[in-house]
Amino acid sequence: MLTKIGRAVFAPDQRVLVTSDIHGHCDQLRQLLEKASYAPEKDVLVIVGDMLEKGWQNLETLRFVMHLSETGKVYTLIGNADTTLYNLLTTENADERRKLADRINGGKRYWSWTVWDEVCGELGIPYAPDMDYDEAIARARVHLKKEIEFLGNTLTILDTPEYIFVHASLPHEHLDELEGTDNWPLIKTDAFYGSAPAFSRWVVTGHWPVPLMRETLQSANPVVDEKRNLICLDGGCGVKRVGQLNMMVVQGKERSFLFCDSHRRFRALADQAGSTEESVYIKWTTRFIQGAEPMGDVTRIQYHGKTLRVPSTFVSENPWDGMICDDVTDRRLTVHSGEILYCIEPTSQGLFCKQDGVCGWYDGPYEWTDPPIPSRGGMIQ
Repeated sequence: MLTKIGRAVFAPDQRVLVTSDIHGHCDQLRQLLEKASYAPEKDVLVIVGDMLEKGWQNLETLRFVMHLSETGKVYTLIGNADTTLYNLLTTENADERRKLADRINGGKRYWSWTVWDEVCGELGIPYAPDMDYDEAIARARVHLKKEIEFLGNTLTILDTPEYIFVHASLPHEHLDELEGTDNWPLIKTDAFYGSAPAFSRWVVTGHWPVPLMRETLQSANPVVDEKRNLICLDGGCGVKRVGQLNMMVVQGKERSFLFCDSHRRFRALADQAGSTEESVYIKWTTRFIQGAEPMGDVTRIQYHGKTLRVPSTFVSENPWDGMICDDVTDRRLTVHSGEILYCIEPTSQGLFCKQDGVCGWYDGPYEWTDPPIPSRGGMIQ
């Protein structure tokens, strides 16, 4: 796809709600908009790409965003995860179709569900890796005509006087030089935060989950870099075990953040003192471990000379990486009795949980405030 740039000026008293990387989680998007008291007749909504894949409500998410666009002022940007379906249904190149089909089959193996499962379901065609994609594509082009048109009209960049919105990266602020160029580097540059230049205006991105951006603190909250005017929103919804859907709310010069978390909530029944030493944080880029000692639902691992407890479900071994551990920290949270937290993984030796977006352990007594959350399977990294 080619880079398409939209431009907008917001009124000083107008609220601008910005979210990204919904990844097929329509329920969470609805909850987040409700939490923000979204008013389509007054507010502006900006979606910074990746509406699709990783979740179980892909077509529902896309159609809900389409509905929002019909009833309010919505700027929808394209993300890399949105392009697979669009390219598959629009390309006339047989080799490209095969590559895209392989990508879908790979996503199916890893995540156990893709948007293509939903397309096949609506068409009444059983999904299979060796299915006749050409026949299915021909039918899907008719069935999803409006959805294809909507994805084809999405922006790559939204340019405003105060903010520039783009899914993954921005090499510079000379936007006229980018218009009409291949948009792939702008929507699929990983780890942009580590090498991003300083900008004269705020640049808002998604794509790379913020839990990967901090070195010692495991947090799904947005990253705000005041020195480089860079804001990263992707809370890892549907991608990270600790993920959440983040939103930035802008009104004039004021800026605040909200999030929607799908994890089960509990009430702490005792105070807990937090860690006094610097925490160890294992993340996807540092996930390799040398040894593990399973102890029921908790496993002891050796990491950089330190022994850590981690939920046993976080430890796995595969032919490519060897033994690895999912994102986890040994941080003990500072907790007050009566406080509500989100449980990521319960174990017999404490709850690995989140407190206002920050991850850590709570070891005291507790009571659930929500019913159990049904599992839908899938892969989590």
